[in-house]
Amino acid sequence: MRKEEELLLSRALDCRERALREGFCATRFLTPEEGSLLLRRFARDPEAEFLLLGGFPMAERCRGAFRERQWGSFPEEGLLGVLKIKARGPEALSHPALLGSLLGLGVSREVLGDLQVREKEAAAVCLPEMVSFFCQSLERVGRAAVTVSPGTLEDLEEEAAGGSEERLTLPSLRLDALLAKAFHLSRSQAQEAIRQGLVLVNHQVGEKEDQTLREGDLLSYRRHGRVRILKVGEPGRRDRLPVSILRN
Repeated sequence: MRKEEELLLSRALDCRERALREGFCATRFLTPEEGSLLLRRFARDPEAEFLLLGGFPMAERCRGAFRERQWGSFPEEGLLGVLKIKARGPEALSHPALLGSLLGLGVSREVLGDLQVREKEAAAVCLPEMVSFFCQSLERVGRAAVTVSPGTLEDLEEEAAGGSEERLTLPSLRLDALLAKAFHLSRSQAQEAIRQGLVLVNHQVGEKEDQTLREGDLLSYRRHGRVRILKVGEPGRRDRLPVSILRN
């Protein structure tokens, strides 16, 4: 086990012990890989339930939350803060610019969850105790002047809005085939990315190049974006499959 994983598990165990004493406890925001590791580690814990909370169903960055099994429901509203961000001028917002501006305020990535950007508006999930700081401190996103106010979980969409639908033709629904076509890679480059752990399927590391994908699957390629399989059609000429994807 790598040192980073040992440290993650050590912190998670401390959080679990606190949950057993106080009812519940949550980590800071985790990467998809970290969340997947903790889900596997605590899936069958007889004393504490472990969940990932990100504010909407397909959130990638989530807080890991432990609950003593006799406790009531998680107070999700109290564990997640939301920022509503609006551009005041003609400039549109972008995900990279928003993330860069938030981190440029001197905070770590662990205090931020997912960002949902919609041209002139955006929503950002963060630790509840950071909401006031961001509202007072964030004035610009790239070249755009912005206003920031507290939001609620209702301001989040089930999945980040926007994106573009594309149609691909694939020889199969293998992971390496779709990755190569969607991100304009050679098959060998796609396979190498999978071996390096850079590819997630439904927030879990895709470990097999020949993994078969299905409609609805979410494919993330670190630092390059993500796509969702919308529809798989019937095989056409030479048994090639028409596949519709949504790129975010």
